[in-house]
Amino acid sequence: MRAAIVAACITLSIPSIWAQHSRRVVSRGSLTPSAAGSRTFQRGALASRVHKRASAGASATIGQAPGVVQLHYYNGALTGWFVNTRSIPKGSSIALSVIHDNGSAIDSDPLTLDSDLPPGQSYLLPNVSSFGDLWSSGVVTYVVYVTINGQETQAAADFAVGAARNYSDLQNVSPLITSASQAISSARDVVLTIRGAFIADAPYVALDDYIVPASAMTASPRGIDVNLSRVPGLDLTTLWEFALTIGQGGWSHTIVYRYVPAAPGTFNLAP
Repeated sequence: MRAAIVAACITLSIPSIWAQHSRRVVSRGSLTPSAAGSRTFQRGALASRVHKRASAGASATIGQAPGVVQLHYYNGALTGWFVNTRSIPKGSSIALSVIHDNGSAIDSDPLTLDSDLPPGQSYLLPNVSSFGDLWSSGVVTYVVYVTINGQETQAAADFAVGAARNYSDLQNVSPLITSASQAISSARDVVLTIRGAFIADAPYVALDDYIVPASAMTASPRGIDVNLSRVPGLDLTTLWEFALTIGQGGWSHTIVYRYVPAAPGTFNLAP
């Protein structure tokens, strides 16, 4: 089942909660469908290769794609993005699989980059206004496969449709953000403290498509501290709602994070 069928079942919509920041959206004109004779994916072919989550403290056996999957599921509708956290070179390919936990899946053909993709670009994934025409309940996974010089990596995220996860279910979910709070350090930097469950892999952190450099964060199995005053281009003077995403081990988790500015002159602005 090809991407054309996905388009027939799915309508595109952007919830207003994510409409404050103007994303740098990847132009579809910069992507070319796979040429004749190249590898194509049949129904479920990508889905059968999705990498499972690593256990807490363990590293993944497949590389984390150079990006994160941001999913926001609200009132039965889904908004999805793939945001690259580092440059992806020309000639690399991007492919998507949408998988239900009953084993059914919808796969898209790979698209090839016609030019280098700089960090912090948002690639719009199929957005769903209602899952009634697809799946009424269960866990749904979005997997983005990025292949660079023949090396396949993944960024995946999942969510529950018409269902909920309990404590036992969440013991197998990592990365998992449980809370996020901000404070001003003694050096007057704005620090975002993220609590949850994380693995040993170095995390990728994005706020919408603002990418947090590795030098601006410290990580442990239970928390990640992000120095927002060191995130290039981030506006720290205005109230914003961001898709806050952490990627590790081929998986991503996103929450909606509301940034509230402190009084002017009491904190360091971002570069």
